Amino acid sequence: MVPIIVKVYHGSEIKRFRFETPEQITHDNIISTIKDNFRGLSDEHSLKYRDEEDDLCTLTKATFSDAF
Repeated sequence: MVPIIVKVYHGSEIKRFRFETPEQITHDNIISTIKDNFRGLSDEHSLKYRDEEDDLCTLTKATFSDAF
């Protein structure tokens, strides 16, 4: 399987996270990885992703399968 790279932008920082297996690609794992690597993030922050129509969408448990 090809690893999945998740690129996260926060302010002027850009970080890439590599997930090797499908089991690693869960909503909770992605959220905890991002929070562990970007200091100062709270639950009030939201994550967005670009969909196939290039729209920015909020990443939630309900939309997670659309993003990945």
